Amino acid sequence: MLQDRVQTGALLLLGPLMLASVGPNVVLRVNSKPPPQAPNAAKGMKEEAFGYYQEGKTGRGHRRVLTLDLGDGVTLDLVRIPTGRFQMGSPPSEKDRLSNEDQHDVEITRDFYLGKFEVTVGQFRAFVKDTGYRTEPETDGQGAWGYNPDTGKFEGRKPKYTWRFTGFAQTDEYPVVNVTWKDADAFCRWLAQRTKKAVRLPTEAEWEYSCRAGSTTRFYSGEGAEMLVKVANVGDGTAKKKFPDWESTIASEDGYAFASPVGRFQANRFGLYDMHGNAWEWCQDWYGPYSDLSAKDPVREEPVNDKSGRVIRGGGWGKRTPRFCSSARRNGGAPGSRDIDLGFRVSLRPD
Repeated sequence: MLQDRVQTGALLLLGPLMLASVGPNVVLRVNSKPPPQAPNAAKGMKEEAFGYYQEGKTGRGHRRVLTLDLGDGVTLDLVRIPTGRFQMGSPPSEKDRLSNEDQHDVEITRDFYLGKFEVTVGQFRAFVKDTGYRTEPETDGQGAWGYNPDTGKFEGRKPKYTWRFTGFAQTDEYPVVNVTWKDADAFCRWLAQRTKKAVRLPTEAEWEYSCRAGSTTRFYSGEGAEMLVKVANVGDGTAKKKFPDWESTIASEDGYAFASPVGRFQANRFGLYDMHGNAWEWCQDWYGPYSDLSAKDPVREEPVNDKSGRVIRGGGWGKRTPRFCSSARRNGGAPGSRDIDLGFRVSLRPD
């Protein structure tokens, strides 16, 4: 998807420890469901696919998971991400890498919290209810992208399509989509005012560090794209059955042809869900080369030129997405871009 994606200095294309050997003709079918709790969950522990994470306090006395009250019983969970160093970008040997993903050392010098899930329709609705906010697709007369079930086709920029209506079934547990960078930023500003915390979109470095969660492979699940079926909602065999003309989908089936409710797949080692796939995610940064950024807490705060866009990460559920869901894959879009598989998650700096 992401038909609104723009060029940011170069053509931006749409678009893992091996868990098992999967041949090209092997189809995995996964019955997606909320992640199970471990037997000792009553003691504050949950078992994730790639290890355990503590729901209570860390060794330094900090909350591991922070829950924010959005009103009317709606909450938003954030996971504390520890400081560390990592290799940002992809090695020259990585399949389908882009030339602007050169590996380089990055250090995250302060703990931060990151949304456990992508911001949901229900959470965004709480923001709109409290503020009366109207998104750019609702106010600029252009609308957004959507799916027409009568024709079986995707349609772009029609007023009837917004975050409220995409054309495919979704509940309050689905990731909010068809929001621009400004809309995502407005949600963060509201949450900052409501909680008196430093809330914003994650920087690109924070996003990749959080996605990798210590992994050095193409995806946090390993190198092979077929194994994404366990951790991500991407263009797959389920979608291929509905849209036979889709190219480059994985053969495995996750049961979702469109978006899925958040948290239906396995989390990474930090306890974060849907870092690969489901919805692309806006980041704080302007898009540009890595070479002129600091090695410590890098962030591009100013546009490179008048054609610069904001960074988008993670890939989505749409057409041809598996190769665009890698931990290092970079993309950018004009701040006013909106699409049927474009959303966001929030970052928070602790006191």
